[in-house]
Amino acid sequence: MKKILITGGNGFLGSYFKKNLKENHIIQTIGKSNINDHKINLLDNKKVNFFFKKNKFDYILHCAAHVPGKGNILNKRHYEENHKMTENISKYCNSKIIFFS
Repeated sequence: MKKILITGGNGFLGSYFKKNLKENHIIQTIGKSNINDHKINLLDNKKVNFFFKKNKFDYILHCAAHVPGKGNILNKRHYEENHKMTENISKYCNSKIIFFS
């Protein structure tokens, strides 16, 4: 069984993958809410670094993204935060990353 980490595991894409992959793989999720297996702010590079030193995965399904609320528009801050999350994950993990966000 492959060990897979899903970022944004409670979002639309992440919850779909979690539900459909759990029978044949070891699935863990990471995000800011308590619903995730690992509660970590992916913008905090020190915490992300520490997390990946302690945890190893075969694959990371990167589905996490900061998006505006309904009726709002995507602004520069959203782009910057999404870039920083992806940068932190790719910098510190030692896994294959599949990027969806």
